[in-house]
Amino acid sequence: MPKALILLVFVCLFSGVSIACDVEKISSLITNERINAKFEQIKEIEVLSKPLRSYGFMWMSETNNLVWQVNKPIKSTMVINAQGMSQYDRYDKKLAKQKMMSMEGVSSIFLNLAKGDLKELEKEFDMNWDCQSEEWQVTLKPKENKIADFLSTLSISGSNRIEKLSYTEVRGDITHITLTQQSDKLKASLNHYLE
Repeated sequence: MPKALILLVFVCLFSGVSIACDVEKISSLITNERINAKFEQIKEIEVLSKPLRSYGFMWMSETNNLVWQVNKPIKSTMVINAQGMSQYDRYDKKLAKQKMMSMEGVSSIFLNLAKGDLKELEKEFDMNWDCQSEEWQVTLKPKENKIADFLSTLSISGSNRIEKLSYTEVRGDITHITLTQQSDKLKASLNHYLE
């Protein structure tokens, strides 16, 4: 075995870096581990000196409805599914549908992420994988499509599940979302949005 190859094998074994990511395994992990999480969202807006923070819950139902509820600073709820998006105000009153291309684009992306549908995401994005030991990260860059009009990059990372999401908008605003897995009690508190 040539010395260069021995050195490469040695470096890979002891640096914790794997040569290739097992995309199918990661996709399966995401699909089988439904989102049932508390989140903290930090949004960095170029014109503001301090980032905006919000807190809430994300829950993926068995029927592939993603419920995204912000509790602080002001309660609001979105339900995202294959048919589109519904929004509720802080009093849980359903709002009239508004055509917001950027919001609908981001919501469909998050629905595909929550379902672990990486094949669907590959239609819209170029993907760059990075795996180190049990940790993985995928960076998605929109292909030349309508998503590229408002989204510059999207990054997802985790180990056994999705733990962090970050995205950069074309205008420069950056959003970071950290997910903390919760118990099944979220189903009981968010299920009524699906009725």
